[in-house]
Order: sequence, then C-alpha cells, then structure tokens
Amino acid sequence: MNVAMEGKVVIVTGAASGDGLALAQAFAESGAAVMLTDVRSAEVELATRVLGARGFRVGSANHDVC
Repeated sequence: MNVAMEGKVVIVTGAASGDGLALAQAFAESGAAVMLTDVRSAEVELATRVLGARGFRVGSANHDVC
C-alpha cells in the first residue's frame, strides 16, 4: 500500500485470517493503528499478538457484523 496512514486508525472486520488479515497488515505497515475484529476471538487475538510482536500498533475485539 503506497498511502501514508500515520495518525490514522483503521478498523478491519474479518481480520483473523485471509484477506482481512492481509488488509490489516497492509494498513499497519503504512503506519496506521489497526483494530482487528472477527467473530473468531482466539484467532483474532493470535493475529493481533503476531502483528504486535512486529512492532505495529494493533488491538483486537470479538465482533460479529450482521
């Protein structure tokens, strides 16, 4: 992603895996603080820990979009 996102906060749904996780990572790499959400709480917490260990500003929440 070639967009500077410093100072921005992004919420990504479906972020435990797949395209959602890839998008969350891309936003984090661009400088955004990212909130990962997913209905699968254990998986989204793991994804958050992995990205956080890489130095990105991330948080997570169990969230079901209906």
